[in-house]
Amino acid sequence: MSTNFQSRTHPSSFSQNRFHELLENLKSEYEILNSLVRESSHFKVQKDEYERKFKHQLNEMMNIQQQIYELDRSHQKLKEENQLLRMELGKNEGTAIPRMRTDTTTHLPAVGRQPFIKDVPDMQPPKIETPDTLPPLSQFANSPIAEKAKPILNHIENNKSGDSGIISTAETPSEGKDWVVGYNPTIDMKIYDVDMISDIKHHSVVCCIKFSPCGKYLATGCNYSAQIYDSDTGEKIKTFDMGGNNGNAGQDGSDLYVRSVVFSPDSTLLATGAEDRTFKLWDIYSKSIVHNFTGHEQDIYSLDFSKDGRLVVSGSGDKTVRIWNIEQKSCMYTLGGDGGPTDGITSVAFSPDGRYVVAGSLDRIVRIWDVETGDLVQNFEGHTDAVYSVAFSPDGRTLASGSLDKTLRLWDTSSCPNGQFLNTLKGHREYVLSVAFSPDGNWLVSGSKDRSVHFWDSRTSVPYLILQGHTNSVISVDLTHGDANGAKFATGSGDFSARIWSYSTKQLAGGSPKLTDD
Repeated sequence: MSTNFQSRTHPSSFSQNRFHELLENLKSEYEILNSLVRESSHFKVQKDEYERKFKHQLNEMMNIQQQIYELDRSHQKLKEENQLLRMELGKNEGTAIPRMRTDTTTHLPAVGRQPFIKDVPDMQPPKIETPDTLPPLSQFANSPIAEKAKPILNHIENNKSGDSGIISTAETPSEGKDWVVGYNPTIDMKIYDVDMISDIKHHSVVCCIKFSPCGKYLATGCNYSAQIYDSDTGEKIKTFDMGGNNGNAGQDGSDLYVRSVVFSPDSTLLATGAEDRTFKLWDIYSKSIVHNFTGHEQDIYSLDFSKDGRLVVSGSGDKTVRIWNIEQKSCMYTLGGDGGPTDGITSVAFSPDGRYVVAGSLDRIVRIWDVETGDLVQNFEGHTDAVYSVAFSPDGRTLASGSLDKTLRLWDTSSCPNGQFLNTLKGHREYVLSVAFSPDGNWLVSGSKDRSVHFWDSRTSVPYLILQGHTNSVISVDLTHGDANGAKFATGSGDFSARIWSYSTKQLAGGSPKLTDD
């Protein structure tokens, strides 16, 4: 009986031991899991704290930027007061003192020095300080403001590889002798290696810039002339003198700014719009004028070629938009009149498919016309100040507008005439003077009177980076497609310079004939 009892109880004892072993294993695994949960919670708290600090430091950096801007303005006022005192002292002592300009502000070669602008005080165009009004960055190197910025710069340096899992920046800091790039620390960056290729000095404010469709050339417009540069080297290739046609431009000391430049789709022609109320079509190889188009009654501020190269659209201070047939050298339509702009036209563009023309105006409205019929298709209203720049996305489904109200707006144009407002992009501290899409449509770039360039994700409207690369207003921006070395963008400024920049991309450039030197 005893033997049978033992044989019956032995399996039960084995089961209990096995059960205790499994229980211990489960307990051990639970403790490991619980430890992982605690660590994960701890990491999340750290991550949230890092993000909070980043946002706080980013806000502090923007406040520092505003303080520098305000200090600069105060410094300029003191200079003016000092000069007035010196002049008064010279009068009292009978001593001749060299006369200095007490107004050190030059107008962004104004959209409208004409009466129709002066009659509307709040629609005055942006003003541009002269290049020497902003002290060099080196002057702030040892200042209290610079000390405040050090923790931010140090943190970017310490986390440049993205090891924290919170911020991802370029492999090397994006900054040069007189420029710096700030990345959005709250998102995973997709733009790296921003660098300056060329710093091209001009004799006046650079009002406009434009890459050729082939990407090899950059055209700029300034006072009395337009120029073409090699986009890889910054070497000047051609100069087009606006006074050369009649010999009278500028002889009375007046300005003659080239306000718009644009290449034909085959990169063989250059159209220039200027303050002489005409736009000229140049053969870029011979530098000869193919035709001088006349008809506008006031300065021309914007031009664009249709994608097939047959048409050019122009916008003028005379409140009209004109569509020109290049082959016939004639005006097809003058757009305006009833329901049209009530103030000067600042910016025009063709849609990529050539069906529509869009115009931004000082009357704060963005308008779209049908190219074939000349009919007004749709108005987009919402800006609270003058619209200074408009641009279609490469697929034509989105329209961007930049305004003196310091914002960009995006509009859905895929269903014209029933297009809709999409979003407002806020970030600039001053007038938005220029907007442009990258050729792949991924990026929307804006230039501003606050001297910065912003890169926005065109699909999410999230700002990715801010470039501080000029000492004056960024009046014009443009981008071109990439090559093996990356893509390029360019900036034109009131500091008398145009700069060509690179940023990483995988797109490839197409071929085109080489433009030879003069």
